[in-house]
Amino acid sequence: IETNTETLAFDAAGGSKTVNIEASGPFSVGAVPEGFAVEIVNRRVTVVADANSSGATRSGTLEFILESDGETKATVSLSQKGA
Repeated sequence: IETNTETLAFDAAGGSKTVNIEASGPFSVGAVPEGFAVEIVNRRVTVVADANSSGATRSGTLEFILESDGETKATVSLSQKGA
């Protein structure tokens, strides 16, 4: 399983960005960090960041896990500026 990016950075206003996944079979998403959401359609993943009105940077990681082998994962780091 592989992604086309290792990091996604968002402005404080939020927004959405896509991640393309190459996998040998079905995959799932691990825990989604607070302030972010994930939508999956045909192996195209859209990561949505809510507006961040706090002064602090928001960050976390997303794990994409191959269902046939739970040890096979791809990770994308997320970050978002604070307002």
